[in-house]
Amino acid sequence: MTETTPPAADGHGERSAHINPTAGGEPSATPRRAPNPADTLHVVQFSGGIGSWAAAMRVAEEHGTDNLILLAADTKAEDPDLWRFVADARFDVNPVIVADGRTPWQVFADQRFVGNSRIAPCSVHLKQKPCRRWLTEHADPDRTVLYVGIDWSEQRRVPAIVRGWSPWTVRFPMCEPPFLSKDQMLQWTTAVGLRPPRLYQQGFAHNNFYWTTTEAGQQPFS
Repeated sequence: MTETTPPAADGHGERSAHINPTAGGEPSATPRRAPNPADTLHVVQFSGGIGSWAAAMRVAEEHGTDNLILLAADTKAEDPDLWRFVADARFDVNPVIVADGRTPWQVFADQRFVGNSRIAPCSVHLKQKPCRRWLTEHADPDRTVLYVGIDWSEQRRVPAIVRGWSPWTVRFPMCEPPFLSKDQMLQWTTAVGLRPPRLYQQGFAHNNFYWTTTEAGQQPFS
């Protein structure tokens, strides 16, 4: 994966409270009002990828784990090692696992459309909708912060993600300084005694679907 130079840290190099898109859609370091920290539910979109793990680490370091939720979506098509990593890296918190129940290929058949790098029906139906159902039932937007594990090299995605997860407040810990590359995040897992997901060791950019990654435009396994 090609990564550009990370943006310079602001002030003393501390992480900003929230990345809030400006009217023009550019990420801004201007803090957005967040729920009361005393009773805030901190929900990390815990995909099993290295970015979501690093984001969860930063959330746990800042807020502790008493109100931490690791929200994972089971697409029935993950590399089995993904669930090994999720189990190993649970932060003394059992992950909340939601599922639609279908595989990506069943979604493609139902939608009569095969996903690709531009249109991703399986992500919508197998990840976003189950997670949103759980949030609607269990996470009051007035006292919940949702965390997404994209990093500084993907900041262009911030405005769309914020809009897509409205009305919840959304934060992006890995878009804030200190900025880390994926290699540095993987080194972090090793430093704390974890074995990184094997798909990264095999050269893939993401730790997601086991037998096909149509949305990333690649097929790890034929």
